[in-house]
Amino acid sequence: MARPEVSSRRTGRRLLTFADLKARGIPWTRMHVGRLEAARKFPLHIDLGENTVAWFEDEIDDFLEAKAAAREQRSPE
Repeated sequence: MARPEVSSRRTGRRLLTFADLKARGIPWTRMHVGRLEAARKFPLHIDLGENTVAWFEDEIDDFLEAKAAAREQRSPE
């Protein structure tokens, strides 16, 4: 199945499915991602349909970059 994309010129932002999150190394279950979203510790998904959600790629990239930066800050000297 092809990756869904926002085709509007208004945003130009790509969408990631749950499978795409896994491919980017995010190991959590759907339930855990939902808990993190509720706690505002993970980017919020958008509803594409009754049983379909996706995340904006740039928000996921920012989340992963913040995790990497936090790792760098706690590195022992």
